[in-house]
Amino acid sequence: MPSIVSEDLWQAVQDKLKAHASGSSRCIKGQQPSLLAGLLFDSGGRAMTPSHASKGKAQRYRYYVTRPDQVLGNPAFRVSAHDLEQIVTEKLAGFFASPSNIAALASPEIEAHALRQALGKADLIAATLRSGTAKSRHEIVSAVLAKATLFEDRVELALSPDGLAGALECSIRAGRASLTLSVPATRLRRGHQIRLVIEGEGAVAKPEPLIRPKHVSKLALLLAQAYQARQLLLDSPDTPLTDLARQHGKCRKHLTKLIELSCLAPDIVEAIMKDQQPRWLTAQSFGQWTYPCLGPSSASSFSLARCNDRVL
Repeated sequence: MPSIVSEDLWQAVQDKLKAHASGSSRCIKGQQPSLLAGLLFDSGGRAMTPSHASKGKAQRYRYYVTRPDQVLGNPAFRVSAHDLEQIVTEKLAGFFASPSNIAALASPEIEAHALRQALGKADLIAATLRSGTAKSRHEIVSAVLAKATLFEDRVELALSPDGLAGALECSIRAGRASLTLSVPATRLRRGHQIRLVIEGEGAVAKPEPLIRPKHVSKLALLLAQAYQARQLLLDSPDTPLTDLARQHGKCRKHLTKLIELSCLAPDIVEAIMKDQQPRWLTAQSFGQWTYPCLGPSSASSFSLARCNDRVL
């Protein structure tokens, strides 16, 4: 009896069905693609697959769960897909944003211009992971990540040497058979959801909100914000200022001004805290200030008591 369809067509259909089977399809065209589908395992070595639950027509919650056919009587893992994907992309972005990491990966024989190109590629990868489209982030994760493992207290990311070499377009140091990144993270129940709570490495630190006493001037509060901005910069020395501002929901220009303000000489800061600065020196005029040199040697020339124009 002749076949209903050709063998080639049959095989093409089977290949397509296999590619879209549960656990391997990443739904690139979806609005919320599962970046870790096919790459994620729990601490027992069991594959975890994307799942979702809906609340009404407006809300859709995504999860990663241990595959039902691999549970075998042991407790299954279930975690928020949003939390886990944010942890993974931020950890990878931090890795690529560090020039020392890229230099350690590169072959010792690499030429200077090739290393510069690799560093440029790494910066672009980090920026894409933090603010790129879902499709572009998916392409990077699929290329550089060989396996992600979810434990009770951490997430481990095994990077692919071949994927790293392809993404950076440079040769990788010999002997780099594997490279594993680890992010401390604890699974905690929050209401009806299991959330990943990060402590320490991998978390995007957010500044504590300012508590404004009634007797503190707006200018003094601005100084407090300036020191917070400087601390953000010191805590993430390898993160570009544009990315740092985006992570903390701030305007890059405003963050730059705040960091400049944190460099005021101690005498000037003391005068502001005592509310003894000139009347023209206000929080409203903050955006018009300039700072060519505001170290201790310039404090006397600032002449707070007699200044009648603008900051030097």
